[in-house]
Amino acid sequence: MPWPTPDAYHEAVQNPHSCFFDPELKAGSVATNAMGLPRVVSGQFASVYEVQAGGRRWAVRCFLHPITDQQERYNLVSRHLAGLWLPPLVGFEYQEQGIRVQGQTYPVVKMEWVEGETLSAYIARNLSDAKALLALAAQWRGVVNSLRGCRMAHGDLQHSNILVTSQGHIKLVDYDAMFVPSLRGKPSPELGHANYQHPRRTATDYDDPLDNFSALIIYLSLRALAAEPALWQSFHSGENLILSAPDLKAPATSAAFTRLQLSLDPGLPALTFALTMACMGPPVQTPEFETVVAAAPAAVLLGASLTRSMPPQSQTETRLPTQTQDTVIPSVSSTPVPGATKINPKDGATLLYIPAGDFLMGDDDRKNNPRRTITLDGFWIYKTPVTVTQYHQLCTQTNRKMPEAPSWDWKDDHPVVNVRWNDATAYCEWAGVKLPSEAQWEKAARGTDGRQYPWGNDWDANKCQCSNKQVADAKGTAPVGSYLQGASPYGVLDMAGNVWEWCSDWYPTRPEQGEYRVRRGGAWNCGAPHALRVVYSDAYRPENGSDIIGFRCVLRAEF
Repeated sequence: MPWPTPDAYHEAVQNPHSCFFDPELKAGSVATNAMGLPRVVSGQFASVYEVQAGGRRWAVRCFLHPITDQQERYNLVSRHLAGLWLPPLVGFEYQEQGIRVQGQTYPVVKMEWVEGETLSAYIARNLSDAKALLALAAQWRGVVNSLRGCRMAHGDLQHSNILVTSQGHIKLVDYDAMFVPSLRGKPSPELGHANYQHPRRTATDYDDPLDNFSALIIYLSLRALAAEPALWQSFHSGENLILSAPDLKAPATSAAFTRLQLSLDPGLPALTFALTMACMGPPVQTPEFETVVAAAPAAVLLGASLTRSMPPQSQTETRLPTQTQDTVIPSVSSTPVPGATKINPKDGATLLYIPAGDFLMGDDDRKNNPRRTITLDGFWIYKTPVTVTQYHQLCTQTNRKMPEAPSWDWKDDHPVVNVRWNDATAYCEWAGVKLPSEAQWEKAARGTDGRQYPWGNDWDANKCQCSNKQVADAKGTAPVGSYLQGASPYGVLDMAGNVWEWCSDWYPTRPEQGEYRVRRGGAWNCGAPHALRVVYSDAYRPENGSDIIGFRCVLRAEF
């Protein structure tokens, strides 16, 4: 059947009681313009109307083109978001029977209405406020890393899909192209805005790292405009920020790229070079957003303007590469991407990379772990606790005695238990690693979005080994990695339940002394959900072992 035109939708929504199927929308009223006609925001793929009903406001997204398996995609996205706490996203409902237009039924998406201005409107209003633009850039970095940490991508990051509320908070809208792990292998339903997407992107480029390219463009643009507001007048067209599709296709001859390379912001040359190299390579070689941003020098704000933190001549030494078919794409940084893996050759353990940067640590109801922002260097952490097999290697090679076996006896793929703090540090010394600090442990467990459990904010006893099961309480440890659905944003497993894990810190934290050491994560015998939260910090005497205590290890980023 033919798909409705924008005019057809416009006519239909003037009678909400007869065009909508949703009871709340049927009883609502469509917002109108000065002429009394429905107010609409139209794009390439949908027309969006505001409907006021029952004291609430909704955005109704009416599609202009049919999309294969659209309902399945929205259902999978909704399922992935369940239990996650992601403030930049808003609630939505896909309605297969959403609107009646000219006697035919078509789907709509009913979404919470966000009162805010588009990113481009916010920038235009704050061009003279470098501090506001840099603050938004910093917030943008957190938004991107939160999505990345949840193994998902928006798919069409661009100025009209990014709203800034009156409180200055970023909200993302339009989830038509969103990627979640359950969609892996499917083609992208759309390719996004050309002024923000990789010039060689195809429908097969549809995976977790999808947003790296567009996220970098937006972050770079915010910092560049904070340093040089005149860029807006020179390069903004209304459908971009600074860069356009022709710039992305040929960065070596782009006037915009040249201006960015000479920016007063000391970090812009590095960011611009990274984007240049990404444009010239295939989409799959686009570097991780956080890797590029973390490696670039920070902006320096003095009064109302930005100044260089390096001699001017050093800026001119970096030149844009000449674009040829034979260009070799070097690595922008040797820093690995979040979730990258390595193997410790000493014990065969898999380590995951946790990137450098800020994260929200603690919780206001924990006096021994209050809420605050912590900055950490990048590090590697064992994907699972140290196993019986791995600890037995230490004992065999160093003539060390195994701890007392638990009541369920030793099982090779279970976490080793009954280890004292000194036993754990002896293993670390043998394996060339260390016990994690309390901050390292918590960041690996919760990512950067402030979640309460490794998997999100809602308690789910079936995502960890604990004594709070609907079927049967745990009677001991489980094989490490048994609960894949309980993974942290970085893919670290068993961060809740199974065994408490020793950390390097004293409890409470002191420089070099104390009676207790920190343990984290809860164990198989824990029945209280609050004790299995990633913010829960507990203590145990280091000279004692227990069948509920094990450990995992970390390594500095240079490994």
